[in-house]
Amino acid sequence: MKLVTPALAGHLAQETTSLCRLLKIMRPDGTVLRTTDHDNTIGYTETATAPIGIVGLMGAFTDASGNVLVPLAIGAGQTLIAPYGVGAVTLQLGVNDDILSENGGSWNVTVTAPSGTWTGTVDGHAGPWEFSSGKNAAYTFGGNPSNTPQVVPLTINPGDTVTVKWNSGSVSYRIIPTVTITEPTGTVSPNGFVTGTSNGASGHPFPSKYAQNMTVVTPVTYVPADGLTFSALEHKDDGSPNNTQVTGFLRGSGIDEADIRARLYDGATFELRTVNWSDLTQGDMKLLSGTVGDVTMVNGQFQIELRGLNQWLTTMVGAVYGPICRAELFGGGAEGIDPANHWKCRLNRADWVQTGTLLSVSDSLTLVPSPSSALLMIGSATPAVAAPAGWFDSGVIKFTSGALSGFSFEVSTWDGTTLVLFGGAPMPFPPAAGDSFQIEPGCSKLMSICHSKFNNAVNFAGEPNIPGINVLSTAGRPQVQTR
Repeated sequence: MKLVTPALAGHLAQETTSLCRLLKIMRPDGTVLRTTDHDNTIGYTETATAPIGIVGLMGAFTDASGNVLVPLAIGAGQTLIAPYGVGAVTLQLGVNDDILSENGGSWNVTVTAPSGTWTGTVDGHAGPWEFSSGKNAAYTFGGNPSNTPQVVPLTINPGDTVTVKWNSGSVSYRIIPTVTITEPTGTVSPNGFVTGTSNGASGHPFPSKYAQNMTVVTPVTYVPADGLTFSALEHKDDGSPNNTQVTGFLRGSGIDEADIRARLYDGATFELRTVNWSDLTQGDMKLLSGTVGDVTMVNGQFQIELRGLNQWLTTMVGAVYGPICRAELFGGGAEGIDPANHWKCRLNRADWVQTGTLLSVSDSLTLVPSPSSALLMIGSATPAVAAPAGWFDSGVIKFTSGALSGFSFEVSTWDGTTLVLFGGAPMPFPPAAGDSFQIEPGCSKLMSICHSKFNNAVNFAGEPNIPGINVLSTAGRPQVQTR
């Protein structure tokens, strides 16, 4: 079932529509790309939640009578969008606290709207909205009615972009000792309660639901991409992931060849929605969200597979016993790979890494290290012995100079003189003679290698001695002898 506003539902029911799709991709490196199949840039708004600590600067968009339309987390500053569907909008500012009479100090803030700019004071006793005499009963918190909020004297219309910025000042609240918040933010303690902190002093727990679930509205831009097209959206009833594919030209889309070759979209997530580009106030309808699948390039175009949330259900959770080690090589050592992983290799990567320089390159996957590099069995019981064939099989090489500096690749084989890299994905740039690198050995995850190569059998996370299925299937059956 899709959630859609009545206005957008009415538009979808018309014979002629003006719809476009908005695609948001969030990469693991923190980069967020927003693109659209519309011809022009689409200015839109996104909502999120942000925690504001005790004695944090917060507020609300209200109607002319002071009734809360949208509670707001502000902190040190936010850019907000006034809500649609109402008449004139009022912005009120105040302090996130339940006993405002104990507070002291004030903040100097600046509010900018299309109608003008206001700079003024928010007193430490001011609440973000009134909830006395039954007003805003759904937004009460604390033990006493809110003191009068600071009403911003600017004309604000629905859809206006409003910026609130804290300039200076501090607000204190009474505990033992008194805590002064020099910047109006605050922190959230691990138990989920809000605690005000400053200079190492901690305030009392403050379980305000508004401090945990403040709406932050951020204006964003979706940029048109050359040739961006979406395939039909497949919704399945067999439990398999819903999916679609998006295709576009590499140039001008924000999705470029170098990023794809560097595998920066591995593990990325996405949101796909549709809007009426001629009237964005109608809201949106989310079509699909989930993970980015296969990303390919053909003839200057990219093709990205978008998989629904059910994709997570196809991932095995837990462990299956077997002769192969479940630990990640060097996991749980000095740096640790995954603190939540029960299977620890406990070898320290730094003890096994060595450096070298390329002598020659036959092709992008076949590398000959310089003899002066003298790749050895670093980390083993014989660290001065030359690394034999197979030592770096399934290992990792990371370039530290040249065009590939910073890139890492898996080693397929090592015959004692030549490294052959795994050819599953093309390199973004070719390697060259003279490039320096770091290299670490690989592990086949078998008990024999764990013992002979790494001397780490005590941490082996597999079951090499469990009988195979053939032995188990004959249990309890009489042995048949033949002459």
